[in-house]
Amino acid sequence: VFFGIASTGVRLDPTQQDLRCQQLRHELFERAPTNWRWIEGAFRMDNRWACQDQWNFMACGGTGIPMMVSRERFTGDQYHQYFLSLRPAYPSDAGDKTFKYNPKQDNRFERFNRNFAWYNRRDLNFSFCFDGRNPLSGYSVVFGGDDNTETRLLRKGRVVASTRKAYYLFRGGNDHQGVHWDWWKFTVQRYGNRLTVHYLKSKVFDYNDPEPLHGGHIGFWTVRNGFTVARVSSMAEEVDKVLDMLYVKENPDVYRTFPWRPLIRDSVQCEPAARSGWMRVTTTLGAGFHGLRYTPKEPVNLQVTPVLRLPLSMPASHPLHLHLTIGDRSWIVAVQGTLSGMKSLLTPQYEKGKCFQIPLIPEDKMRSDFLLAEARLEKNVLTVDLGQALEGKGVPQEEWRLTQITLGHTSNHDYALVKACRAGSSYEVGVPAFFPANR
Repeated sequence: VFFGIASTGVRLDPTQQDLRCQQLRHELFERAPTNWRWIEGAFRMDNRWACQDQWNFMACGGTGIPMMVSRERFTGDQYHQYFLSLRPAYPSDAGDKTFKYNPKQDNRFERFNRNFAWYNRRDLNFSFCFDGRNPLSGYSVVFGGDDNTETRLLRKGRVVASTRKAYYLFRGGNDHQGVHWDWWKFTVQRYGNRLTVHYLKSKVFDYNDPEPLHGGHIGFWTVRNGFTVARVSSMAEEVDKVLDMLYVKENPDVYRTFPWRPLIRDSVQCEPAARSGWMRVTTTLGAGFHGLRYTPKEPVNLQVTPVLRLPLSMPASHPLHLHLTIGDRSWIVAVQGTLSGMKSLLTPQYEKGKCFQIPLIPEDKMRSDFLLAEARLEKNVLTVDLGQALEGKGVPQEEWRLTQITLGHTSNHDYALVKACRAGSSYEVGVPAFFPANR
């Protein structure tokens, strides 16, 4: 670039000039990422390649919906360019602390292969013009969606453009080399009514929105996966910042009174409800399992007290089931919402390293192998005779020891994990109690 002042003939030295734009944000993650917020995914500076750990990027991995959201909002006409890559989903990302990888000893990746710690070809997703809490409240570019069957552009959760061309999907096969070195570069623009999405130099989507969304936050997210972000460049007519987002202040009084604990600390806000003995649970982010776990001090002997009664009050639109650990098995008690589109239950059995690559559980198998009972919810009390249900499943009585109950939902049918439960939705729950059967 040549700098000069024609009227005076004075030439400026480009190496001595510093040009700035108040509406441009260029993020290389070289400093503390104070302009970003996240809940799930353990976002951190980390290596993408375990065999070459000298290069670090902003990385994440999680079994639900890992999501990173900008604190800044971009309004009006805007431009975003970003570089994403898949990252091996390590067992440690699922909370498995026993997994260790030594590149010298495991240079043929035997340990990775044994633990299915490889790339999941699905969902490198980007949202913009959204409210910062509900990923599908604005526009979303879903790359390799529905287990790498389709790439989509969504407006407020509705698909407005899509493609199944192989070029706009992840390369198939199980060989990790197919995606091991790739970076996916996207350019997203909104000018007036027109939205364009480019992958590399190829135009994927060109969409005219009759009612364009004015602006909002940007965010990156995936489904049961890991990814890395190398660079994000964003520019808009107006840029401002929201300081506090997606943060839940600890309330020790609640945990002294109620035995429930969030699986992910900032995913829900727990506080005493207006009525005595009830806890109000409010979702922070409109994505994820929103898991809430109860662990009794001692295993509950369901031979003696098989009837579970749980105070529960919830809106009809809120998906929620009970996920139980009884003996060494995982069970589900259906309360509200579908049983299709599930890959896991919210039990320790599914919090191991292999949970990233398990297949979808067909609904008929979910009902035959995992569904313990359909619960009755009458007058804000859920009642279920677990002993009768276990007997019907042929479970020996010596295994009737309940060690955990988790509230939440894991179905991703039609991307339910990012749109079935909006941020700010809430329900109320009390303390579980167990009683002898009245048969």
